[in-house]
Amino acid sequence: GKTTTHNGNNIKKLYIHFHTLLRQIHQRIHQLNLQALQTHGRNFHVDTSKSSNPILRVAEELSREATLLCIDEFQVTDVADAMILSQLFGELWRRGVVVVATSNTIPGRLYEGGVNRGYFMGF
Repeated sequence: GKTTTHNGNNIKKLYIHFHTLLRQIHQRIHQLNLQALQTHGRNFHVDTSKSSNPILRVAEELSREATLLCIDEFQVTDVADAMILSQLFGELWRRGVVVVATSNTIPGRLYEGGVNRGYFMGF
């Protein structure tokens, strides 16, 4: 599940299980891609600008919802998830969101042996 709380310091906190967060991220990206398809159709020039990047747009949405993101049971086993999370967290941090995570895996072993692990480890 997820819980959002507000306190007197205007800190918006989101407590969420990792798999729930990841599912929501994938759903939001899918919705943004569907909107682009409905607006432009299949035969439009692909816009690679930052403002059109669905991952960065999801991070923008999340940063409006929470200034403190607490993730329970963080783990990464999929290369696509690793690439998404690298961009997402980079943008969240750029926007000042504090991310705290618990995991049953020590940080140095997250996504261990994964494809292009170097890109993931950068964040």
